[in-house]
Amino acid sequence: MTLYQNSTGIIPVTGDNQPVGLVIDKSQGGTVGSSLDVTTWTNHAWDTFSSIGGGFTASKDSAGGTALSYSNQTFPCLLDRIYKITVDVESTDLSDYGVCLSSGSNARSTVVTLSGIGTKSAYVKNNIFTGNMSIQIKTTRVGSINVNSVKVEDILGNHGSQPVASRRPTYNETPERLTLDKVDDSIVVQIPTGGWIGSMVLATDQGTATYGVNIPQGEYEIGGSYFPGNTINNVLIREGVLSDLEA
Repeated sequence: MTLYQNSTGIIPVTGDNQPVGLVIDKSQGGTVGSSLDVTTWTNHAWDTFSSIGGGFTASKDSAGGTALSYSNQTFPCLLDRIYKITVDVESTDLSDYGVCLSSGSNARSTVVTLSGIGTKSAYVKNNIFTGNMSIQIKTTRVGSINVNSVKVEDILGNHGSQPVASRRPTYNETPERLTLDKVDDSIVVQIPTGGWIGSMVLATDQGTATYGVNIPQGEYEIGGSYFPGNTINNVLIREGVLSDLEA
């Protein structure tokens, strides 16, 4: 797993006693299921704008309002799934800018705020609907930005997040684990269409247990006041029944 302190993947977990807001599942080896490299952009309310070679240059010259650009290409997104958006910014004097998924109307996912130059990545949850989405880059700041490229990827796996800062578990070392407050700390996972029928192995400070599970599609919390332990040491959910040797 790869851990981040916030739910958008901006701040990595690097040491003991840091909050965990995003867990990237690496059980599929980081394989990309589908991806989109943006090739052209449309301007909305930038004072100057030019779409160039997959990126764009733009400037906002006066305070007030929002300037944004959106990709002319769309990406197929599932509701409540987390997608990785990578932006390569060559130069900017904007104090910050936002990136999000957009339905093409005014429906947008949560906007992730970025700043500075270089390659920036964010994990964005599609909380709009299942369908084709464009990528939006927007700002309310005065200044300019030169974007070289933007890419969106579906990293295979079942990622977990906790958008509420006060409900994030704490990462602890030796052994590596997520410590819960046994009130409302949890990681939220999305069970895909069709649900999961198989086995769940749950490792906590109280021991390890294997359960047969039949979990319908939907959003579920790992943690909370009824969790059978004070820490999450490991969770494995797989389709199919485990053999006696595997269990």
